Amino acid sequence: MTDTAPPLALDDVVRAWALLHRAVRDRRSALRTPVLASVGADGAARARTVVLRAIEDAPRLALLHTDVRSAKVAEIEAAPGVTLLAHDPRARLQVRLEARAAVERSGPRIDAARAALSEAALADYAGVLPPGAPLTGHRPARDPSMARQHLAVVILSVQSLETLQHTPEGWRRALGRPDGAGWAAHWLVP
Repeated sequence: MTDTAPPLALDDVVRAWALLHRAVRDRRSALRTPVLASVGADGAARARTVVLRAIEDAPRLALLHTDVRSAKVAEIEAAPGVTLLAHDPRARLQVRLEARAAVERSGPRIDAARAALSEAALADYAGVLPPGAPLTGHRPARDPSMARQHLAVVILSVQSLETLQHTPEGWRRALGRPDGAGWAAHWLVP
């Protein structure tokens, strides 16, 4: 019988971060569309599916796109503590980021976001009414000239990354915190 070294919590955290990097480029990745949770004006949790647009390493950031008129922008500006939760059922992996969020309305990231989006994708930001407004029909009125003005980037400054993984040996949970260019990580009770 051969003894094998136990897995390191750091390995799970680094692997999860790498999978988030890959999810940005892989439209089929389950981790590409996580759930962003924020706090509403009434103090209740608000959660919605978002598209992961970029991952940056120094500092540890996750970037999303949104309409500047959406409720999440006001929520983030009032209470910037958010959670991003991604789940890959095939990999039996859950990744949870605790982060401080900020909304960027202009600058290089916005310019890059506008340039990266197709005209069809940019059209999602062309609604005359803000997201969540009541409609009288089933299609909202659009003004394509406004799409670029409505696009914003949500920047999540990662405070921690937690993984929950089901392995052949059972469940394991690791918590990592950014530490310079790397991560400081340890195991948690699953």
